[in-house]
Amino acid sequence: MGRLSTNKLVIANPFSDEQMRLLGEFEREYGIEQQIVSALETTRRTTTEEEYESKSKYNNEVDIVLLEIENDKVTDCCNIQAARDIKTCSIFFAPIKQRKSRSIINMSTDYALNVLGMEEVFVSIDSTDKYMMSNLETRNFENLGEENGYITYLKEKQDQTVQSSFIQLH
Repeated sequence: MGRLSTNKLVIANPFSDEQMRLLGEFEREYGIEQQIVSALETTRRTTTEEEYESKSKYNNEVDIVLLEIENDKVTDCCNIQAARDIKTCSIFFAPIKQRKSRSIINMSTDYALNVLGMEEVFVSIDSTDKYMMSNLETRNFENLGEENGYITYLKEKQDQTVQSSFIQLH
């Protein structure tokens, strides 16, 4: 009998060498060219771990990277930028083309709405990314229209039902 695959959602810790290594492997595999790692390395260079943790808990602005990890490998990731006072956030998914299904969409949306307490989640995608359009629309995101080659989608809290029973945050 095969080993069960376990997906978990983890907040990226810029001070974790192991997470940075796994994220670097993910970026190389998908040709993302160190965008996410370099942003986290900047955080690592400009703040202490204690300051980072304090900011993450208490600042009005939230800026975190969530990693989907399966079998000790980063399989997907996204960035959440949120404002606690107005309970609104934007989620930016890693630019992975041709991926038919992305479970991180449900996991990160659940996290934003139910853990961070957001009321609205916005996602902006390249208008040529048919797979992401399909992923968002099947998850009941509302298409708000296209501007400058990007389509913006909205998910509001009252529309949200918790679908991810496998969220584990560390």
